[in-house]
Amino acid sequence: MPKKYHDRIAGIGLALPEDEAELELANNSTIERHEQLQVEIEAALGLEVYLQNDITAAAHAESIFGVAKR
Repeated sequence: MPKKYHDRIAGIGLALPEDEAELELANNSTIERHEQLQVEIEAALGLEVYLQNDITAAAHAESIFGVAKR
């Protein structure tokens, strides 16, 4: 992305297959890995990372950028 647009970036969205309820049932290493992945990406890019369930993220993107945009 050209530098002139960098100030428009609010953060990075990371879509993961599990939601919060599924993570509660998962072992702790899965939860810790998701949290660590978030921290690693934030550190590498210097941007906040937003975690979201992949189905929710897809529906949200469709409502903003897809056919529903009209």
